[in-house]
Amino acid sequence: MKLYIGCYTTRLEGKGLAQLELDGDRLRLSGIYRDIEDPLYCALSDDRKRLYAVGVGSDGEGYCVAYDVSGVVPILISKGKLGAPDCCHVELSPDERFAYAACYASGRVSVLPIQDGIKDTIQVIQLEGGSHVNPQRQDKAHAHQITLMPKNDRIAHVVDLGSDEIVSYRRDSVTGKLAEIGRTHVSPGSGPRHITYHPNGRYAYLAYELGNLVSMMEWKGDHWDILQTLSTLPEDEHMESYAGAIRFDEEAGKVLVTNRGHNSIVVFDVMNDAYLSLDRFIPCGGDFPRDLWLLKDRRMLTANQLSGTVVLLDERGKKLSEARINAAVSVCG
Repeated sequence: MKLYIGCYTTRLEGKGLAQLELDGDRLRLSGIYRDIEDPLYCALSDDRKRLYAVGVGSDGEGYCVAYDVSGVVPILISKGKLGAPDCCHVELSPDERFAYAACYASGRVSVLPIQDGIKDTIQVIQLEGGSHVNPQRQDKAHAHQITLMPKNDRIAHVVDLGSDEIVSYRRDSVTGKLAEIGRTHVSPGSGPRHITYHPNGRYAYLAYELGNLVSMMEWKGDHWDILQTLSTLPEDEHMESYAGAIRFDEEAGKVLVTNRGHNSIVVFDVMNDAYLSLDRFIPCGGDFPRDLWLLKDRRMLTANQLSGTVVLLDERGKKLSEARINAAVSVCG
């Protein structure tokens, strides 16, 4: 199985987009590609023949690039300008006609056609504001993620860490463009980061980077109602830590969140009513777990940014193997 690791190249001696081979419990680095700087996030097509990554070109512009990954090594086939130099997340529409990118530092959202090769962005949305509760992190809007609802891909949600908001959009399935329909305001200073969705499409779970929290939410057509909020850290734990990735394990009925600093993965049981109940904490296998990827057999991989490792764990947190990849920040497979 091939896996793709997004890495910083402008810090921590990161080298570029990495390709890993997973054979049984063995991880092997099979290549590093530096067609763009800071390839921070990737997305695979459904047939696993195309890989899309967002990063920065040699001209300092932000790009989404497409690779043909049907062969032994990725081959760069096209790229398009994002209209922002700093994108940190990308998602494909289900029909794979459009890519949607969230750009953190500029607070922008970009829409690009990708069906016949990536074209330059057709829409750039500038988010405005900033809650200023945390002056260093919330001075202005900071779009950290954009996702399409799995049961209704006409709706997109942008998680804005800087403004403590989720901004919701209606998506035109023909043009790909977005039009705002509502906003969900979360606890000031909590710094929302990423969403994952319940399989029924009605509920979702939101991880807060600055607040070390997770919420269960219900979709109301133009905003989310927050029904439950829990800590991602052990009780009475006050160390410096930041929630990172959030994933839904559909087969096991669990939500998992990484803790960067505490260096753990918190596991929640998803109850019949979609509320969460704390199950356990397991070690992440490295330092500063920025991303988490779940395999179908319940094993998981963590991208540990500060230790420069991608670690394969079993469902109880036992380390099975690791690969050394400097500044690893995301996993796609």
